[in-house]
Amino acid sequence: MKEAGGERLLSAIREVLAGRVSVSPRMASPLLDSLSGPRSRAGTSPIGRLSDREFEVFQRIGQGLSPRDIATALGISPKTVDVHRANLKAKLSLPHMSDLVRHAVQWVGARTSE
Repeated sequence: MKEAGGERLLSAIREVLAGRVSVSPRMASPLLDSLSGPRSRAGTSPIGRLSDREFEVFQRIGQGLSPRDIATALGISPKTVDVHRANLKAKLSLPHMSDLVRHAVQWVGARTSE
């Protein structure tokens, strides 16, 4: 929700004030999946297991942004971006940073061609 536009944020606040739950579109599906009962995680994409912030960093890596540009876009320090990149490598079982970049570029490219 931190990166959501003002209108979406106001809508979420109104929902909560009305006693309802507000969930970002990105989190709605994983949340509903987790509530629908136990399932094997074997079929779940490793990308689906990333935190929101890791996913944002992953997307921006795939868009070709440098760590400094990612830090500026997300309002975080370049060192924090480096930590997220290291976590992404580990979570996605990628041995080298170049593998992470290649994977992210391919993933973003596949999403934009859909």
